[in-house]
Amino acid sequence: MAAQPRGGRGRPVILVMYTVCLRNHAAALGGYAVDGCGEFTPTGEDGTPREFLCAACNCHRNFHQRIDMEIPQPPPPRRRAPRVDPPCQSSSSFSSSSTNTTAAGC
Repeated sequence: MAAQPRGGRGRPVILVMYTVCLRNHAAALGGYAVDGCGEFTPTGEDGTPREFLCAACNCHRNFHQRIDMEIPQPPPPRRRAPRVDPPCQSSSSFSSSSTNTTAAGC
């Protein structure tokens, strides 16, 4: 299926897909007949007139069913304040029972 994403900054992305060909080949005879093409496949490169013709059924892209799918954008990441370590407390007397002197790295 040919898919074309659309969207902009802060807006959800819209994915456009062209699927089943709905062209009535028997309209001139008063009947109804489709060719059975299941998905649109562009014939030419992007930016050329042939990009709108299907390689499978040779119909214009407008004959194919268009499906718009909205893809929600994730919320922007929350900014977190940088972690600031508390300043080291200096003590005038060193106690051998103190265990936090090695953990703080002071």
